[in-house]
Amino acid sequence: MSNLSLLLRLTFLACFFFTCNHSGERTSPASASRLLPSGKMSYMLPHLRSGWAVDQAILNEENKVVVIRFGHDENETCMQMDEILYKISEDVRNFAAIYLVDTTEVPDFNVMYELYDECTCMFFFRNKHIMIDLGTGNNNKINFLISDKQEMIDIIETVYRGARKGRGLVVSPKDYSTRYRY
Repeated sequence: MSNLSLLLRLTFLACFFFTCNHSGERTSPASASRLLPSGKMSYMLPHLRSGWAVDQAILNEENKVVVIRFGHDENETCMQMDEILYKISEDVRNFAAIYLVDTTEVPDFNVMYELYDECTCMFFFRNKHIMIDLGTGNNNKINFLISDKQEMIDIIETVYRGARKGRGLVVSPKDYSTRYRY
């Protein structure tokens, strides 16, 4: 059984348990949501809980790419992206540091980086934002789900290799221009 399916089953059981009062009658789900942890998949990766912490993570990492997933911890797309990032975190630990930022908890960067999408990944290297050309027209960030582990590893590795050479814009190993039909 995968970690995600086990976690979803435990979450369902916890929701059922917390939405029933002692006499077995169901209560409102809103009262139960206060008792459950806010981020379901995001607890496995380090969170940055302030603007200062985000700045320090970007500034202090000298030889690794800093990958920051901006979004809402309870969002389904973010949970799927968090699972992919967690699964690759051991594979990329030598050249990347992965962090999560909840945009409602830390709204400092929402305007600066135009964080209007539900889930956004950005890359930094030696205090510099590294842009990536995915073929989508937006080179500043990844604002869609990448559900394949190897694709994400390839993107991070491409960013790392390009950033080490001093490039501020790298080209993705795969073209995502046909991902969405306009």
